[in-house]
Amino acid sequence: MLKGEDVLEIDFGGTGASELMRGILKEHYVYKDGRNEKLPFKEKKKTGGVGAFFRKIFSIIPGIWSTEERNAYVERYNKKAKKNRDEVVKAYGQPVTLTENGKNRTFRHIKRKDLKNTATNATKTRYTMAGPNIINFGEYDLDNLEKYALTLGSEWLYPRLMEISKRVGDKKVPPDIKKLHVMFQGHSRGGVAATMAAMRLNKWIYDHFEEKIAKLVQFDLVIYDPVPGKFSRTGIREIADFDTNSYYDKDGNVTTDIDKAKYRSLRDQQNTTVIYTLRTFANHFFTPQQIHGAKRVIISVRDHNVFSYERSNALDADKTIHRSPYINLDSNEAYRGSGRMISALRSL
Repeated sequence: MLKGEDVLEIDFGGTGASELMRGILKEHYVYKDGRNEKLPFKEKKKTGGVGAFFRKIFSIIPGIWSTEERNAYVERYNKKAKKNRDEVVKAYGQPVTLTENGKNRTFRHIKRKDLKNTATNATKTRYTMAGPNIINFGEYDLDNLEKYALTLGSEWLYPRLMEISKRVGDKKVPPDIKKLHVMFQGHSRGGVAATMAAMRLNKWIYDHFEEKIAKLVQFDLVIYDPVPGKFSRTGIREIADFDTNSYYDKDGNVTTDIDKAKYRSLRDQQNTTVIYTLRTFANHFFTPQQIHGAKRVIISVRDHNVFSYERSNALDADKTIHRSPYINLDSNEAYRGSGRMISALRSL
């Protein structure tokens, strides 16, 4: 955005923090007896009638609330929940609606926020997604996260690339046309989802636009300890190669059949930072994904769980989200992390 270039950012949560991530995106916290208690956000109703009668009878028993006590708690809860809901919307944006099988569906665990740099008029659209669960199954597994990212990425890119394509026509791309940046961030299985999503989106770009237009898309990846899990370590989930101009089939294996390929290597269109942790017990379940061709690799002495959403998503005193920068030393371009993902650089 500092150079006036538009940015799309998609952030993926990790498995270990998926429940907490979903709590941040969907559920809200209230204080009860001095404890931080997680409750689903539902507007609670005060009790009366028969319920109030029995509560009054049994209110003398320790641990059972009277009607007045419960109603006072409900009032405090609703006030706190509304405040937290407003803070979540401010930090992450609104839930995203996608079309599936001809029907619109709203995903409460995918949020969108739009930003604008008033100095350069560049825009950033940021999506934040909850990560897969521990068994990598369900609507937020690796395959579905990749699918959502392809939908969101293609919707963002298509009108912009079409406009450039019409302007350029058969001529060379003029130097005044700015590149489009697609940024992916992910932790653990979310990091694996980020590499898969980037390579699949790149294949879509080259399928729909000629090479001179497709090369205007720059992929900026920040991958934190990518771990696919024992039963998911196949193909590019095990090794993602950005060095070669390789194509991969639906199973993530290298293929020479471009028409049947599902993924395309990023090669010279990527600026990737990978952070690996030394203290992760690299057994069958925590063997990390290998990423060949990353621009920089950071080795941390912390363990896998240092990437904590409780830290990275905590609101500062001024109600802003923690954010982390990284700098491309080649171009001196600074990229500010979303704060939705784990602050690896802060943890080193």
